[in-house]
Amino acid sequence: MADVPRGPYRPQDADVCLVAEDEGRVVGFLLASMDRRPGIFLERVHGLISDVYVRPAYRRRGVGRELVGAALAWFAERQVSRVRFRTDARDALGVAVWKRLGFETVALTMDRLL
Repeated sequence: MADVPRGPYRPQDADVCLVAEDEGRVVGFLLASMDRRPGIFLERVHGLISDVYVRPAYRRRGVGRELVGAALAWFAERQVSRVRFRTDARDALGVAVWKRLGFETVALTMDRLL
């Protein structure tokens, strides 16, 4: 697992890009950042996992779990006590995966199309 970005895909707001490789081929990645909030909030900094992708042929093989584990370790090294990830509430499989990884639902986001 490398923590260096490859190629042009690294949004400016990502603090770290973790890459999973198999024999030199990228098979997955995770983007994460420190989310900083104004001083009026009690919790001013939390971790945010913004993107996770694993190639279909490598899913259900622990690649995503390894990426998330590495990200959680990265946050822990920086004394971050809370990490967030947003997923589509209608994606039952995705919600189940994140719950198995120890995440829980703490907020509800509502959208309205215009």
